[in-house]
Amino acid sequence: MDDEELCGGVFSQAAAVARIMRVSQRLDESYRASQLQQLQQQRQQRQQELAEQRAAIEADSDDEQQQQQGGAAAASSPAGVLSASPNSTAGAGDDVAAAAEDVPAAAGAGAGGDAPDSSSELDRELRSLTSYLPQPLVEVYKGLGMTRDLYAWQAECLNQPDVLEGASLVYCAPTSGGKSMVAEVLMLRRLLSTGRPALLVMPYVSLCAQKAAHLQKLLEPLGREVKSLYGGLGGVAVTPTTGVIVATIEKANALVNKMLEDDTLGQLGCVVVDELHMVGDDDRGYLLELMLTKLRYATQAAKEEQERRRAQYQEQLKRHQEAEAQQQQQQQQQGSNPSQQQQQQTPPQQQQTPSTPLASGNSTPDLAGSGSLLQIIGMSATLPNVGQVAAWLDAVLYQTDFRPVQLRQYIKLGRVLKDQAGEVVRELCVPAGWEAQDQDLVALLTQETVQAGHSVLVFCASKNWCEITAKHIAKMLTIPERSKPKSAQPVTPGEAAGLSAREGVVAELARNGAHRQEYVLKDVVAKGVAFHHAGLTADERELVERAYLSGAISVLCATSTLAAGVNLPARRVIFKHPYVGIPANMLDATKYRQMCGRAGRAGLDTEGESVLIANQGNAAQLLALMQADSTPVSSCLVESRRGMKRAMLEVVAAGVVATSQDVERYLKCSLLAATEDYLTVAATSTLEALKWLGSRGFLEWQKASGGSWSASELGKATAASGLNPEAALLVKRDLEHARMGLCLASDLHLTYLVTPIHDLLDLQQQHWEILSDTLHRSQRGPTAKVIEFIGLNMQYVDRRKMGGFRAGHVLTQQQAEADRVARRFYAALVLSELMRSDEEPRKVAAAFKLPQGQVEAMQDKAGHFAHTVASFCERHAWHDMEALLMRFQGRVCHGVRAELVALTEIPYVKGARAKLLYKAGLRTPEAVAAADVNRILEVLLTAQPRGGQNQEQQRKAEKRAARMILLGAKDLVGAKARELAEQQEVLLAAAAAGPVGTAPGSAPGSLVLPKSPPSSAGSGPTCSSSSSHLTTSNHTSSS
Repeated sequence: MDDEELCGGVFSQAAAVARIMRVSQRLDESYRASQLQQLQQQRQQRQQELAEQRAAIEADSDDEQQQQQGGAAAASSPAGVLSASPNSTAGAGDDVAAAAEDVPAAAGAGAGGDAPDSSSELDRELRSLTSYLPQPLVEVYKGLGMTRDLYAWQAECLNQPDVLEGASLVYCAPTSGGKSMVAEVLMLRRLLSTGRPALLVMPYVSLCAQKAAHLQKLLEPLGREVKSLYGGLGGVAVTPTTGVIVATIEKANALVNKMLEDDTLGQLGCVVVDELHMVGDDDRGYLLELMLTKLRYATQAAKEEQERRRAQYQEQLKRHQEAEAQQQQQQQQQGSNPSQQQQQQTPPQQQQTPSTPLASGNSTPDLAGSGSLLQIIGMSATLPNVGQVAAWLDAVLYQTDFRPVQLRQYIKLGRVLKDQAGEVVRELCVPAGWEAQDQDLVALLTQETVQAGHSVLVFCASKNWCEITAKHIAKMLTIPERSKPKSAQPVTPGEAAGLSAREGVVAELARNGAHRQEYVLKDVVAKGVAFHHAGLTADERELVERAYLSGAISVLCATSTLAAGVNLPARRVIFKHPYVGIPANMLDATKYRQMCGRAGRAGLDTEGESVLIANQGNAAQLLALMQADSTPVSSCLVESRRGMKRAMLEVVAAGVVATSQDVERYLKCSLLAATEDYLTVAATSTLEALKWLGSRGFLEWQKASGGSWSASELGKATAASGLNPEAALLVKRDLEHARMGLCLASDLHLTYLVTPIHDLLDLQQQHWEILSDTLHRSQRGPTAKVIEFIGLNMQYVDRRKMGGFRAGHVLTQQQAEADRVARRFYAALVLSELMRSDEEPRKVAAAFKLPQGQVEAMQDKAGHFAHTVASFCERHAWHDMEALLMRFQGRVCHGVRAELVALTEIPYVKGARAKLLYKAGLRTPEAVAAADVNRILEVLLTAQPRGGQNQEQQRKAEKRAARMILLGAKDLVGAKARELAEQQEVLLAAAAAGPVGTAPGSAPGSLVLPKSPPSSAGSGPTCSSSSSHLTTSNHTSSS
């Protein structure tokens, strides 16, 4: 049935449903059916076997007790229920039989002997990883250090009703409680049972990189691979070898938009969202909510279609049975042979029976089951209104407060430590004269922990305070190196050459250069302390992280961003400042719990501690912060937030929403419907958003089609690029001006176009002086032309150079625009100079009075923005601009000339090394891959100073780098060859399949799922979020 027949010529919600369902129907039905049917049979068999074993054990127990106690009543544990509660603090490797101590002893001696053992047997079965995954995957986990059983709460969570069969799940567990393991098990099971890959959404690039490396090892036995959508990585296509797509929030949302537009959403088996509380984030949460709302909308539509098909099938079956009964009655009356008549005519209903597997014990196809739908899995440590979020996602809810390492929270006031209740725990023992040098006693609190051989995280308000605190602690304390894990690899080449881990880190910092920050960092690292903030380069941050994890560094002073972006736990977490930046910007309860949750490492620590440093002025406020619950998340679609315009634009551009009825149905699938009165919002902000989008050319109202919205060229380009509508208008204006007059005499104009229009530099007086001087020196030539083209207001720059405006002055609209252009142009000057100059990046950064780490971040953001703007141009059919910007992306990202971009694709080769290799004649990745390691070594050594005390160490370090570059080049060349082969495979498969697409992959090798563990339905708290929570209109139908 096509869309026209289905909708009766009217474009409505049914068209969107039909498009989504066509994708779902293209999946490999036979493979999925056999896998699901096998799972159901195995689950029933396992339940029956365990029930028989339990019955036998309990029967033996009853006989023995009757003999010993004359028929006294015996206690037995209930079948299918874990004996360890989700709040248990027992370790995952502990014998669950210990939980039998909680069984009442009223039955007398020996009464509880056998029954708890049977419960323990069931618990062991549930907690064994082999109950959920094939043995090859279990062996990979063992190789990664996962040698224990699952925690009791993990097994209970996995065995919530229908979760193992594909029902959506939202669960909450404290930080370090083992949340990721549950999601990984479900992802792998979904991949094995459906053959479709998972989409894993994480908030930060650093977390994505860590998880991608981990998952790649897990996917090797399946013959699958991880596709990366974060940082500068993109262009993912789902291929037969794709197992998991790891993406940041922004890129995941763009991928879902593209899949909705292309009718390929059915290629995904499940979507996993880490840090689900990010839905409430003021900056990026709206993108996550929009993505999940679209998935919820599509899944609800598919679910309704399955229910419709099931009802239709049941009705056909009923009519067939009635007709068959009537026919048999007529045959009996006529005296004919019924069996002969049945052989002559096959019921048409049997021919039309769908191939979907039958539900256990049911003669009707399980067309409304969750197995073939998209499974959504969300996890968080801090989500107070998790029930509403689970209801929004139509997901099973599971909560636990289990933490493998107990966390103790304190507030320090003077010399006294108080607990969460405000009770005094103890008084610090302060040596005579100590407080004169350590007024807030941060160094003393640090000393208590490092003397016992543990690590400390100190959270500071700013980058400057991180450095000050690190120098202070390094001056006050003598910190030995912690013992290194046996399996740990050398942190640096110097360590591999015989130096201690700490000495190797110091040597590496000294080798990398000698500007001010590196001198400070090198000096404190020598004392076992380091700082970590955005002012450091990516290499420095990575080196500090590895040194901290290895034990070379025991104290790390960091800004609050470390708590969210990097997994670096500690025995004790100290909050030197309970705010970010300035005292007025206090931590909220959600942020505080996320940060203090870093205290205590499973397997290494027996407990974790967090200490808030208070004074008389804020002690009561900080005590309330410790006691407060996290802030409930709310929808971005409310009037006070910015999400509604983008929400409406994206779904209309994707073709899944058109009419006012569609808008209402879409809002019913939003978080707004679960937490607010969505009808009020629909009558206000929704209408205002649609009017705003229409008046500015993003959407068009089609009266001829019965009254519906459609996206214009601008609207489609904006949605495809990922820009928000306000930013799209600025980008469009800049690009239109550039197409009328683009200055190509230098790179500056193109650099300006790819410099992000938001998140601009916070220019200080010294920066305005540099900018003003640059403008006055550039009265002629290419720079003057660019200044004219972009409309830079030199008078405004000069005014800022002379001191700017009075305190409290509010910029007019014209002044605000001049300010934005000037800040953006300053960033463009820096990026352009990096590409043009042969100077080292740190010297360029120093010339513009910026930290090198900040300049690196600017390059990274400009690279992403270049791709965004190029996508915008592509949808507008501005192919000339698109080609220029796409070629420019690699240059601005790495700060190199055009001819060096290909070399920067090699791992461990950035701008400086690319220049060295190119100058030496190694000008392509293929040339580097074909070179000898000694040739590459000699090239790298040309950048090192001659002579010096550490020349031999430098040579060893550079030889190791040369090997890594050579291997990286070979891997890159091989990967490109494989990618070309995959593309050829996809094209050939598409040609063979004809106009209808095929499923993303075949069955994943010979591995099959193990027998499912016994059901534990009812063993934990659940939230049954049925589809009735999201009511739908009666007119909906789909193909």
